[in-house]
Amino acid sequence: AGCSMVDSGSLTSLTPDHSIGCFATLEVYLLIQAFTTASRFMPPRWPRQPDRNDPAYRKLDDRMNFAVHVAAFAVTNSGLWFFRILGERTSALGTPGGLPWTPWITLTWAAVLAAHAIFIFAIANYDGSVLTTTAGAGLGFKPKIEPKTPKSVK
Repeated sequence: AGCSMVDSGSLTSLTPDHSIGCFATLEVYLLIQAFTTASRFMPPRWPRQPDRNDPAYRKLDDRMNFAVHVAAFAVTNSGLWFFRILGERTSALGTPGGLPWTPWITLTWAAVLAAHAIFIFAIANYDGSVLTTTAGAGLGFKPKIEPKTPKSVK
């Protein structure tokens, strides 16, 4: 007996014989399928020239920036709390180790992250294009330059 794969259109199934080898074969097959499928979609590609005036690109860019913000929050805070709890467990007095203001860092950053999420998912308007400025706007104060004239000799 053994395990045989049957291809039925887009579905691939295994004829079960309730052996460990059959399930291992299925796992290997599914892993191979997952990696070959993911390679077609990764890295993400934008089908046209990226432009912040394009609402779809702006939405994707804002969400990717939010994902980076979440990742930085997770990595930083997991490290802060790891050292705080490690110090607490290894301290003879049971006092927290690491930075004493770790809870304040986490709470403040979580509030900023929540505000970022509210803006991205509830407030931001991705329907129209970005407001454009007129030429020369945003230059600030531009001093008047007087033409140089030769000084008269007395």
